[in-house]
Amino acid sequence: MKRILLTLGLLSSTLVPALSQCIPDLSITVPGIYPDTLTNLPEGIAGVFYTTEIQVRVFTDTTVGPVTVNVVDITVDSVAGLPPGINYVCNPLSGAFPGGGNGCISLSGTCAVPGTYDLTVYVTLNGLVFGTFPASFQSVITGYVIDLAALPPPGAAFTQDQTSLCEDGVVQFTDMSTNSPTSWEWILPGGVPSSTTVQSPLVQYNTPGVYDVTLIATNAFGTDTLTQSALINVIAKPFAQVTPGIGHTIGFCPNDSIHLYANQGVNLSYEWYFYGNLVSTAQNFWATKAGTYKVKVTDNTTGCTKRSGLRYVEAYPRPFVFVFPPAANTICLGDSMLLETVNTAGYQYQWYRGPNAVNGATSYQFYATKSGYYRVELTNTFGCKKKSGKFDNPITVNCRIGQEQAITSGAVSVYPNPTAGDVHIDIDNPTAGTVIVAVYDLTGKLVEQLAPVELEAGSHSLTFDASGFESGIYFMKVTAEGWERTSKLIVEK
Repeated sequence: MKRILLTLGLLSSTLVPALSQCIPDLSITVPGIYPDTLTNLPEGIAGVFYTTEIQVRVFTDTTVGPVTVNVVDITVDSVAGLPPGINYVCNPLSGAFPGGGNGCISLSGTCAVPGTYDLTVYVTLNGLVFGTFPASFQSVITGYVIDLAALPPPGAAFTQDQTSLCEDGVVQFTDMSTNSPTSWEWILPGGVPSSTTVQSPLVQYNTPGVYDVTLIATNAFGTDTLTQSALINVIAKPFAQVTPGIGHTIGFCPNDSIHLYANQGVNLSYEWYFYGNLVSTAQNFWATKAGTYKVKVTDNTTGCTKRSGLRYVEAYPRPFVFVFPPAANTICLGDSMLLETVNTAGYQYQWYRGPNAVNGATSYQFYATKSGYYRVELTNTFGCKKKSGKFDNPITVNCRIGQEQAITSGAVSVYPNPTAGDVHIDIDNPTAGTVIVAVYDLTGKLVEQLAPVELEAGSHSLTFDASGFESGIYFMKVTAEGWERTSKLIVEK
């Protein structure tokens, strides 16, 4: 009688879908079960995941006693004697292998108890007697064994991707322990983390030094410890600092630059970055743009690098320079004329007559006693300098220039001054033409400009409302045909 031996691991309609399902090997065309009971099932180790496959090719017909039966399918009803924790799943999932077809069974799971497990498989043959009458026949298959040996204690072992690294570097440790440990304990002095139970940890080392590494591997049958002394060498990064340092205001005046210095050292190289873009590889760097700078220093002996903190460089403004014009631009011999600019705390002043500095004229006020071109140079708290404009038409007839630009005619009177509202402007205009009145604050920003007016030669009066101005000092500039005047205006509320 032809028989189909099914050595499987159980589950018909109650299969566990979570188990891994095998794939029938369609290359098998000879009916039978592979492996057979002679070859038997592979051995395993208690506590270690066990998995194997059984391939089946079913006969198309067989005999039961004197009766010929056409096989519809052979169904696995149950399996007794499986190690606890090991189950099976069939493909097809029903456990019914069709006559003349292929199927397979996947045995998998973890059993913690060592021993020899004899399997008994209960199957049902479903077929047609004489090709017509349905019939079922039960059968028992024995002879299949699963041997699970006791697992020895683990052998602790590991590798690492590097042993010499720069500070703040990371090391990938990989567990290589034998005999399937189930838990791990790493002791990592100098590392972050300094201890962990992760099987293969990634560890960062932030402090230079030489460090040991210890791995303790454990399974159900014991523990093993491996310590590798002085395994990890963490190298200090080079020092990286920009001078002037953080906390010091640094910048440059217009059309100027500032020298940024990196720290010196033996066999170091440098890279300067401006908003993340490489701009120089010199040790020191002249910054000509406002913005954020940093330097990367590389120790060419160790290969370690370090970046400095961000250093912001400012573009300082020039001071606003202005000379208040006196009532007239001439004086007589033996007399003097007061020239005055804005008195700003922290500013420095130097008055010039022509191209030469006047010795001792370092106040915001200066009394001119000689004819010539006069102007003042202001230095603000940032050290930026600016001179008032040069006069093109000096008066040399026993008189002096007392304004920013030589004016031979035209006069302006502003009142009330100080004011809280309306301002009256009396203008003596020597020549008919367009007159423009503009008001500036101390920074030189235009605050208000009156609409241009056409004035005939002679005396005129204009009025504008300053009630919307904030309290402070302003400059009113009157520009006409061939002359201009600037007056100080004080708003008090």
